[in-house]
Amino acid sequence: MIIEIDRGLADEETLTTVYEILGGAGITPDEVEEIIGERRIILGVKVNLAGLALDDNRIAGVHGVMAVDRISPKYKLASLQWGERTNGGHSKVIIPSPQGEIIIGGDGLVVISGPCSCEDYESMTRIGGLVNAAGAHLMRAGAYKPRTSPYDFQGLRAEARPIIERIMQETGFGFVCEATGIEAAEDLALYASMIQIGARNAQNYDLLKKVAELTANPDDPKHSLPVLLKHSMSPTLDVFLNSAEYILAGGNPNVVLCVRGAQTIEKGDVLRNTAMLEYIPLLKQASHLPVCYDPSHVGRRDLVFDLSLAAVEMGADALIVESHYDPERAKSDGGQTIYAGPLEGRNVSPKQRLDVLIPEVMATYHRRREWEERLHNL
Repeated sequence: MIIEIDRGLADEETLTTVYEILGGAGITPDEVEEIIGERRIILGVKVNLAGLALDDNRIAGVHGVMAVDRISPKYKLASLQWGERTNGGHSKVIIPSPQGEIIIGGDGLVVISGPCSCEDYESMTRIGGLVNAAGAHLMRAGAYKPRTSPYDFQGLRAEARPIIERIMQETGFGFVCEATGIEAAEDLALYASMIQIGARNAQNYDLLKKVAELTANPDDPKHSLPVLLKHSMSPTLDVFLNSAEYILAGGNPNVVLCVRGAQTIEKGDVLRNTAMLEYIPLLKQASHLPVCYDPSHVGRRDLVFDLSLAAVEMGADALIVESHYDPERAKSDGGQTIYAGPLEGRNVSPKQRLDVLIPEVMATYHRRREWEERLHNL
């Protein structure tokens, strides 16, 4: 439920009366998200109202209350209705970085790129230089890596921090890093610009609640540490958005949804995951949260370029692309990693280079914005 109150009409008793009505139905103040603006107060009731003796008309009749709307999905704060009431539509998420704030969901496409795993300082410096020259906005690198085999590289873990911090200082890049568990989240919250929750942990609800606790800024929620949330291996829209709801309900509004493909009958020699491009517009219809697309996890370097263009055309606000100066030497996921730039002595297809990809997706983004504006004016 969303309750909208006009601050100009409300008096001292308005909020008290509304909370008394909610309390009579068993809803506590902790179960209500309160946003106070210059002209309006928005109350978002975060519980399932089914079976509760709550009279919407009583609330609507309180002096100063402008509107009372029920939200049908279980995900309240992630819903498009919540975004329309609180910020007029789709949200923007601000990512802090040494070079300044990066906005996902704003007026430009954001590209996040870098290796699957954080590597030694020399390799990261080389990759960072190429990623910067290609025009990316943020770097990605896994300090902690969840791997199917216990014998595969698990990441540098805590040893990655001084490397990433040094690269951040030298390049100005903010870093997106994956939290594989509570210990990793506690470490990353100290230095990462954005914490990623991967597919394996998308339904790890204890971790989602802990990440919300670590990243929320109660004094200034809009500047909470951002979270990039991927969906699970075999997701549904409802499950995905309810995972986001855990972080939002924990006090952090800065969530970016990331589509990364799902395991289907195609899994095997053909594809690692099926692309799921249709989820981009579906998420835009259901939620106000920005949407990022990960073309790398389809599992094929030769498909990253075309999937990236398609994702931007379908409305993606950001892309997260794995890149390396030499993918054959990458610590992990080399087969789905594109080249960050040209590599001397190797004939690399232009469609497998980040420095070629970024200008093309930027041009595609601007064309999309132009035809969206034309459609809007029809």
